[in-house]
Amino acid sequence: MEWLLKGEGPPPAREAMPLREHAPEGYQARPAELNVDRLAKVIVLALAALKKGRASLGPRGQAKLIALLYEYWQDNQEPPDDLVVKAYLPQARRADKEEES
Repeated sequence: MEWLLKGEGPPPAREAMPLREHAPEGYQARPAELNVDRLAKVIVLALAALKKGRASLGPRGQAKLIALLYEYWQDNQEPPDDLVVKAYLPQARRADKEEES
């Protein structure tokens, strides 16, 4: 600290700063492994919801819907309900339109 007050001599060596900080307490990283049982349930749920709502999606839209619902379940630790499926349908439809263009 003396070098700072008097301006004499070089500053003391600094410790290397860590590149990343530790995650905050309570933070849960997504598991790296695919939960195959959960994925199967999401596929059944998505296809049943499409059939029930008489909505049609192409393969890309179906894949997008399934991915979004799986991600929802992973993030919220609960299966998506009909309202969640309905909320994700516009994104799935956009994925279908991207395929066409």
